[in-house]
Amino acid sequence: MSDQAASIIQTHYRNCHLCAASCGLKIQLQQGRIVSITGNEQDPISQGAHCVHATLIGDQQQDPDRIDQPLLKTEQGWQPLSWSAAFHWIRAHIKPIQKKYGPHAIASVTGHALQQHPAHQLAGHIFQKALNSRNQFNAQTETQRATRLAQLKMFGHPEIHWRPDLSHTQLVLCLGHNWLKRNSESTAPSPAQKDFAQLKARGGRLIVLDPHQHETAALADQHFFIKPGTDALFLLAILHIMIRESWVPWEKIEPYCSGLDTLNNIVSQFTPTKVAAITQIAEADLMDIARALAQAPSSVVLAGSSLYQQQQGCLNAWLIHTLNLLTGHSNQPGGMLLNDLSAHELNIAHWLQPKAHFDACRSQVRQLPELMNDLPLSVLAEEITAPNPDSIRALFCIQSNPLLTGPARTTLEAALQQLDCFIAIDTHFNETNRHAHLILPTHTPLEHSQFSEPQQRPGLRQQLQSAPALFTAPKTVQPLWQILLKLSHELKPRHWPLWAQPQRLLKFLQQKGPDQIVDLLLNTSFYGKPWHWLMQTHQTLEKLRWFGSTYQRSCQSAHKLLTHLPTKPTSLWSRLQQRMTHQPRSIALDSQKLRQYPHGLSLTPLAPNALLRFPTSDRKIQLAPSTLTRQVQTLIEQLQLPIMMDYPYTLISRGHSDNQWGLAYRHLIENPEIHAYAWMNRIDGRKHKVQSGQLICIATPHKSVLIKVMLVDTLMPGVVSLPQGWGYSISSTTLETRDLVSIGVSLNTFMDASQIDPLTGSIAITALPAQIKKASIRQQQIVF
Repeated sequence: MSDQAASIIQTHYRNCHLCAASCGLKIQLQQGRIVSITGNEQDPISQGAHCVHATLIGDQQQDPDRIDQPLLKTEQGWQPLSWSAAFHWIRAHIKPIQKKYGPHAIASVTGHALQQHPAHQLAGHIFQKALNSRNQFNAQTETQRATRLAQLKMFGHPEIHWRPDLSHTQLVLCLGHNWLKRNSESTAPSPAQKDFAQLKARGGRLIVLDPHQHETAALADQHFFIKPGTDALFLLAILHIMIRESWVPWEKIEPYCSGLDTLNNIVSQFTPTKVAAITQIAEADLMDIARALAQAPSSVVLAGSSLYQQQQGCLNAWLIHTLNLLTGHSNQPGGMLLNDLSAHELNIAHWLQPKAHFDACRSQVRQLPELMNDLPLSVLAEEITAPNPDSIRALFCIQSNPLLTGPARTTLEAALQQLDCFIAIDTHFNETNRHAHLILPTHTPLEHSQFSEPQQRPGLRQQLQSAPALFTAPKTVQPLWQILLKLSHELKPRHWPLWAQPQRLLKFLQQKGPDQIVDLLLNTSFYGKPWHWLMQTHQTLEKLRWFGSTYQRSCQSAHKLLTHLPTKPTSLWSRLQQRMTHQPRSIALDSQKLRQYPHGLSLTPLAPNALLRFPTSDRKIQLAPSTLTRQVQTLIEQLQLPIMMDYPYTLISRGHSDNQWGLAYRHLIENPEIHAYAWMNRIDGRKHKVQSGQLICIATPHKSVLIKVMLVDTLMPGVVSLPQGWGYSISSTTLETRDLVSIGVSLNTFMDASQIDPLTGSIAITALPAQIKKASIRQQQIVF
């Protein structure tokens, strides 16, 4: 190779695959290696902004600990296997378990990788059908269970989202949400920073409620400290004030909402006088916030993930939606806008799981409900160790790391070691798969093509993007869809639809390529060629004089008929309703044509929807679903309970560049030791006579540890802030090449499987009760 050819830098554009923000990235390669990863300034959503995690993409691709062949754990250590030998081992160990204990003895835990390509989603769905087990867990949707259940009960489907029109709103109320911090580690201004600047320029207001005075709170017009875990009480008090003062525009919301009387009876019990003492927000301030929401020409109420990861997480999600609706600003410019359901058809799950459901089955030990076929991850350990015939005997872990991000690490780690068969599919070693009996290697995200559907990314501007693979995978690894389809064939369920036979589909994808699934989705959607040709025919017929009047009358009659038919987000009627209501431009797309738009193809932005019809019993929004309103009784009891004097402090998570996505590569954070400290208000520090850098003892009803403290002025007194997913060391010789952050204690240390949201079963990560003591002189090391 000449020096000139070696110096050529190739530039590729794709979306970051590490989280749901999916920031646009510009990746530069030289001689087959990544030399730089920066934000894509031409991406219409992220606009060049990205977080520090984007640098992990290159680290993970070029990591020396990459697994590049099947590995079997033996007494002598990890031994390489051929693929045929690996599948023979699986047959020899899975079949006896299936035959002796039945299908529910085999469980699966899936991660974010299935969402990175429709072929992975399709193969994953077939694999789950082949397992035919109730014990299915999804680590990706674990933190979304609260919002998904609230959306299912209120709107009829968990994928019906409302997006904030931040470009036109006059008032933003943020709860537990550091708006300005998101995607702000890059040099380019983040979209949130631009939205904030535009809000200030047009005279808008920003009100923040958070126990931490973060970057957004510091620049807000008003910031109020709120006691963690009392957000539901605050929201109910605001609704109480708005209804009592007749500030709710009933004439706007009655046509598409039901349950108003029931909601009124519920919120009447939460007077601001009762709530103020618990939330520690003055009654006058509660009145001012409610008045601001009612009098603003437009408003949005935003909530951070901390509101959905506590014991009232599902109630918070319901009340946030309800408050946005009762202001009368939803479905209007500057308010919350309904997502385009026609874009949802570009998700393969739209076709594979057309019927939304909840509580179709329950876990065996604590009887916690499933949501869209997934049980809460909090029951995994107990379902393995339960001394009954229905306990889990075998586990498939598909690119997930529940030991790092889940609760009760010690309990789950011990449970994994009791499994008769543990098979992991992954690209690298991690805390969880090092306990596996067999590891099957798969492609990294940069070794397969990428397809980003409109629903995947936040914001009003919806976008389609397809990117090719950047690297060629080693011949000794296989793509994820291929592994899952082969496993599905090995499980041999009794009945397969013709289109879903694993061997038939595997042969098709091997011959045609996985992007054929993308073409299938596009061509069966309103963005594909068939609809484009239909629209052209429609326009031609309208122009013909002798067909014109008759054809137009037929279209009008069809439109009236469609608006009165029951609708589902996954039905043809719903798609026709959406399309006939607001006619977006017709695009004749396939995967190859989509590649001509390297920065993504922008679709019609969200706008107020003239047809608000939902797949509920009366086709209206349910403001008071019985599943959620029954849980309000616990809040009434909370009003009557005395403060827990034994645990007067509250633990909350601290948002920063943690190691959730990268096993704590040390170069990501400056001074990682300081970031791993517990943060506490100086007032509390003086009370316990501790200074920054000293050890304190943090105790909850389930755990007691020592950690160094940092005293700050930005935290509410009585609150202690800890990082989440931090400081896990890995005692494995296969990971010695990594420079890992192995110091400190994270909030995960205190997470217990019994601390859950009772509606969804998801773990309560934040707002945990605790007590603080100064460590004695003899206590010199952190005890786990």
